[in-house]
Amino acid sequence: MPASHCSNQCVANVAGADAVYWITDLPQRLWQGVASQFGSRTELVAENEKLKTENLLLQGRMQKLAALTEQNVRLRELLNSSALVNEKVEVAELIGMDPNPFTHRIIINKGERDGVVLGQPVLDAAA
Repeated sequence: MPASHCSNQCVANVAGADAVYWITDLPQRLWQGVASQFGSRTELVAENEKLKTENLLLQGRMQKLAALTEQNVRLRELLNSSALVNEKVEVAELIGMDPNPFTHRIIINKGERDGVVLGQPVLDAAA
C-alpha cells in the first residue's frame, strides 16, 4: 500500500501544481487575449479604411467607363448617320454654342480649309 499511496499523493501534488500554475498564469493569458483583440481591431479599422479608399477609386473608374461607353455609342451613331447621306460628309467636333436661345449658332473645329461653308446643314446623331 505505501507505494500506491505515494503515487496517488504524487499525482495529486502534480495536479495541484498544474492548477496553481494555471491560476497564476491566468492574468497574463487574459492580458494577451485582450491585447490581441485590440490589435485585431486596429488591423480591421486600417483594412476598412484601405477598402473604402479602394472602393472610391473603383467607383471613379466605373463612372469614367460609363462615360466612355456612352461617348462610344454616340460616335458610332454619328458614323452610321453619315452612311445614310449620299454626299461627302465632314465629321466635326462641337466646341462651343451661342448662349442666346433665339439664335442657333454653334462653333465647330472645322472651317473653310476643310470645305465647310457658312449656312451649311449640320447633321447630328440624334437628328
